Amino acid sequence: MEEIEKIKKQKRKQISHKDYVSVWLKKVFNKTYKEVEETYIKQEDGEYSEEDRTHFLTTYSVTQEQHDWWEDVCKPIFIKNCGLIKKYAESQWGWFYLDCAPKVKNEQI
Repeated sequence: MEEIEKIKKQKRKQISHKDYVSVWLKKVFNKTYKEVEETYIKQEDGEYSEEDRTHFLTTYSVTQEQHDWWEDVCKPIFIKNCGLIKKYAESQWGWFYLDCAPKVKNEQI
């Protein structure tokens, strides 16, 4: 997959959260972060409104299986590329995950 190879080849300081978000957007929705970002308007502080963030996560939510695939692919890349010792990198994954992970659809049984 193109986005995964892009992340693997980039230098640590060149990789952004947007690259990791693009991985699941491309796999599930065949879109990149840049394509999706254009549909939302940034506020004066450069951030998106809470309403826009919620809309994004709801619109582009994934199944548990798709989420697990994303984590299985991206976590090892993050740990390898973040430049920290493995134990510390694994502890930092949780914070990074909160910024990048897709929302899992609430599937009622």
